[in-house]
Amino acid sequence: MAAINGSIVWGQLPLWFNDNTYEMQNQQRRFNGNYLVCANEPMIYQAMWTSTGVDEMYVPSVYKDVVNVIFKIYATTDYPTPAASADWDLIGQIKKSRDIPNNNIVNSSVSASQRFTVDISRIVADQLSYSLVPINKGSWQNQEYGGMNGGAQKQDNITETVSPYNVTRNGAYRAIRVRAEVEMLGTTGAIELSSTTISSAPHVRVINSAPSINLKSYYNQVFTLQQWTATQSNQRRALTNCPNSTLNTVSVPLYKKSVSISDEAEFLQFFVRTSYNGNDDTDYYNLYEVYGRAYNKDGSQGLDFVLGSEWENSLGTTAICSDISHNFQKENATTFAHTQEQLCVQNVSPAYINSHAYEPQESDYPYVTAITPITSDTAYYRVYVRGFYNANNPAPNDWVNIRHSNVYWYSINDEEQKSVYENVRFHWLNTAGGIDSYTARRNVMESISISKSLMETKLPNKRYMQDNVDSAGASLANSEYYSDTMRGYDTYRGGTEVLSSDAKVNNSVYTEPLNNVEAKWLREIFQSPNVWIEQKTDSSDQENYEMDEAYLMNNLNSYLRPGTSIYKPVILTNSEIVSLDQENGLVMYNIEYTESQGIITQRN
Repeated sequence: MAAINGSIVWGQLPLWFNDNTYEMQNQQRRFNGNYLVCANEPMIYQAMWTSTGVDEMYVPSVYKDVVNVIFKIYATTDYPTPAASADWDLIGQIKKSRDIPNNNIVNSSVSASQRFTVDISRIVADQLSYSLVPINKGSWQNQEYGGMNGGAQKQDNITETVSPYNVTRNGAYRAIRVRAEVEMLGTTGAIELSSTTISSAPHVRVINSAPSINLKSYYNQVFTLQQWTATQSNQRRALTNCPNSTLNTVSVPLYKKSVSISDEAEFLQFFVRTSYNGNDDTDYYNLYEVYGRAYNKDGSQGLDFVLGSEWENSLGTTAICSDISHNFQKENATTFAHTQEQLCVQNVSPAYINSHAYEPQESDYPYVTAITPITSDTAYYRVYVRGFYNANNPAPNDWVNIRHSNVYWYSINDEEQKSVYENVRFHWLNTAGGIDSYTARRNVMESISISKSLMETKLPNKRYMQDNVDSAGASLANSEYYSDTMRGYDTYRGGTEVLSSDAKVNNSVYTEPLNNVEAKWLREIFQSPNVWIEQKTDSSDQENYEMDEAYLMNNLNSYLRPGTSIYKPVILTNSEIVSLDQENGLVMYNIEYTESQGIITQRN
């Protein structure tokens, strides 16, 4: 293979890239502003060919002229990302001829290069869906394969105790790498592959988010946790648009997210790019954790806590350590590596906190002293992500903590249930690419809708009837009958019959009255492609609760299903909602939904 005439370099990329050969480097937001990319917006990759005598109007005509560029798109969830493209998943490739020439109406000049431009967002978006964490578990199993992933279902027909054949990659994100190969004119005029390639573009992380076009901020910049703390101009948010966060621990938001003390699933997802002190990049964290504090109804301060479970870390050591960073790369046995570049998740529900909270400690893992921070006296609590390290300073400042995220606030709803029906707790894939939740507590309704396919069959013949004697008048023995069918005069069937039927359970429930800020956030649930409700084991049914599927799964494998509740997929059927009512102020949503898995029916 021969090299091309001239040279070819990257033009546009979805990541700011500090390289003098990268033409668009000064026209994008710098640093990490677009490091985390949305798969549902354009992801433009462009190759730019320059050679003597070549402009946009030029038609390839001589040996080694560039004809096509082949963009090869690779994906992985592995970290560290593999060095060789062969160790990534090749998810697609696009062969692109030169772009249509631009029309210069100012001075009629022609650009002295040719460009080959593609948008890979559709290919990448097909790789993403979501990743749920089991109810009452602290985090997903690992970042590579996530928790309970959406997307295409895999065949599960191999009987192994733990089967690797039904495993999918983490549905919440991908690392994406693009390589470009070049096709040129050969000596005979045929198109052939050139030895010239463009080095792989810097890989980006992609999530299944859907930012509003009306947002004034550079959307994904606010969802990247780095070495610095949150500021007004550089927020460090979880993957949620819920308005229950502040930039510091002093300000208390007008809206605290309402949760019940029995809730077992309330998750915050974060993208952590780096984990160290921005003021001194020689610092390495001993602990990287979600830190919280409870507040009592009388206004006094409750207990401080950190959250953890027993995990095996990246070095193979098993201990009670932080949930959010259990899969982080380690620098050594006691400190974390600076670069992480991965999604992580933490359960911050009251029930989980009370069973997995520990006293904050000025020492390395494992966590030692278990505590119960949330009680009947708790009014609200707050949590945030922090790094904690031994600075080797004289006491009492030998341990230093750095807050790396916004602060998230939750209020305890201790009202009694308003009816004999359970509250309905929803979870959904939000527009930031994470999982949100909300409990609707008012006016639960349930109905069943049924549709039937009918057929016409032969009517019974009433002219004949099965007698109990033969033609000679002798009585028939009972043992002579084959079944209970009577000849002719059977009236139990015939005429219009049901061929098949379909049945669905329809439900609706009202939210609490919502102000404008809360209503604007919650309306995301109606546009989400993935919504679930929690189905709990009814432990009050003393005779049958052990036959409940949620109970059985927990009983069979309490590690993978640590709670006696499960996610059940639903389809929201609302076609229109009112999210702002200036005259009345507060609004209430009536959430209408049907169960995705429906009711099993019989055929005739």
